[in-house]
Amino acid sequence: MGPFSAAEIRAFVNQGKILPGTAVRKADGEKWIKAGRIKGLFDGVQPQPEAEEIDPLIALTSQAASSVASATGSAASAIGGAVSGWLERRKEPPRKAELIVTEAHPTKAVPALLSAFTLDDQPEEVITKVVGKVREILMEDEELTYVAVQNKPVVNWMPDCIVLTNKRFIFYHPKVLGRIDWQDYVWRELRDARLSEDILGSTITIRIAAGRNLSMNYLPKSQARAVYRIAQGIEERSLEERRNRALEENRASAGGVIVQTAALQTPLTPPPAPVSDDPMQKLRNLKIMAEEGLISATEYEAKKSEILSKM
Repeated sequence: MGPFSAAEIRAFVNQGKILPGTAVRKADGEKWIKAGRIKGLFDGVQPQPEAEEIDPLIALTSQAASSVASATGSAASAIGGAVSGWLERRKEPPRKAELIVTEAHPTKAVPALLSAFTLDDQPEEVITKVVGKVREILMEDEELTYVAVQNKPVVNWMPDCIVLTNKRFIFYHPKVLGRIDWQDYVWRELRDARLSEDILGSTITIRIAAGRNLSMNYLPKSQARAVYRIAQGIEERSLEERRNRALEENRASAGGVIVQTAALQTPLTPPPAPVSDDPMQKLRNLKIMAEEGLISATEYEAKKSEILSKM
C-alpha cells in the first residue's frame, strides 16, 4: 500500500495500523526495514503488541528438525540450521501488507484504507481502482472529495462513477481492455444539478454552460444524494459569483466607477459614458442576463417586448 506522506504514516502509527514490526521502505528505495527502526516514529506512542499465530506446520517442522539434529550429528545440524532460517523467513510480514513512505505529492496519497470514500457502502475494490486512476490526472493542489459508484441491477462488473474533487466533477466510464472515457468539467461550468429517485436507484443530471446535459443512472440513493448536496452548494456559490461579476461589468460599462481617496474618503463619479441605443445590442445583453440567472424568464419576455415595440 502507498505511497503515503509522513503525516499519514504518523496517523497510522497513532491508530495502531503500523506496528514496530511492519515492513516499510522509501518510495525510491529497495530495502525493506521494520518501522520500529525509523528514528522518532514511535516517540510518545504506546506500541501495541503484535499477535503471533502458531502455524501447526511450522511447529511440526521445528520438532522434526530437532529430532533429526540429535540423531544424525553435524549433517542434521546443518539441516536444522536451514530449517530454522526458513522458519525465520516465514515470520516476516507478508509483502501484501507492505507500505511505501514518501514525501512527494502528499495531496495525492491514497487515504487510509480508502475509508473516506466507502462511507456510503461503495464497493472497496471499485473505489481502489477508480481512486488510483483519478490520482494520475489530479493537479498539484487538487484533492478528491467524493466518489459515487453506479450499481446496475443485472450486470455491474464495470460500473461507471461520478468523481468529485475540489476543482472538477468527473464522469468516469471504464471500457474493455483498460480504456477509460473521461468527461471532466471545472465547477464554474456547472449550471444546474438535478436528482431523481425511483425503486432501482437514483439519477443525477448535470447541465453545463454549453447547454449539454450529463446524466448517470442506477446510483445508490445515499451516494446520489451526497453528489447532489455537494453540487447544490457549489452551484449556489457559482451563481453568486456570476451575479457579482455581471454587476461589476455592467457598472464598468456604464462608466459608474467610484474612486475613494484615502484622505477625503469622497466618492468621485465621472460623467457616464454614452450608452448605445442599438436595440440589437440591448437584446443581446438582455439574453445574457437571462442565461446567467440575473433576471427571470417573465422579466426577460417583458423587456424583450418593450425593446421590440420601439424598433
